[in-house]
Amino acid sequence: MKQWGLSKLKADKKIAAHYLDRAFGFPVRLENVPMVRIHGAWTPDINYNDVEEVLVLMLAIKPARLTGGELKFVRLHLELTLHQFANKFAISIEELTKCERNDAEPIDLNWPTEKDIRLHILAQKDVGPSVFVKAYESMETRKSARRRHVSIDHNKIKGRRRRELVSACL
Repeated sequence: MKQWGLSKLKADKKIAAHYLDRAFGFPVRLENVPMVRIHGAWTPDINYNDVEEVLVLMLAIKPARLTGGELKFVRLHLELTLHQFANKFAISIEELTKCERNDAEPIDLNWPTEKDIRLHILAQKDVGPSVFVKAYESMETRKSARRRHVSIDHNKIKGRRRRELVSACL
């Protein structure tokens, strides 16, 4: 019986200094990301669930206004329907739908509502009181409307706890 050797399936691997990933519904810049060649194309060799957890925390403390795509990502991450999300944050479904449709543009919600959404994320992720207060204080002033890609350094997220991740970003 012929044995199928895995050596023939050996994948090419590398570390990419930068990779712009659009898998989350908006661009996310991954840094120092392990890559693997599959069928001739390079793709990130990462656990997307771990990246999603880090990404939602980074959006909560992002120094610029959230975009429509980021807002939709947050809503889906929290597993809320349009109706549930709109009710929780006292906005109309029409307003929420309009924000989410403009996926690359900063959302047009008032700052206190956006701030409530961000603080809700941190509360749901149980980041701890000191980190929560530090994040709240960083949100005291209205965030800039300018757009910025969220950037995640893969080397910094491996094996870290939520509180450490948020503290490192503040």
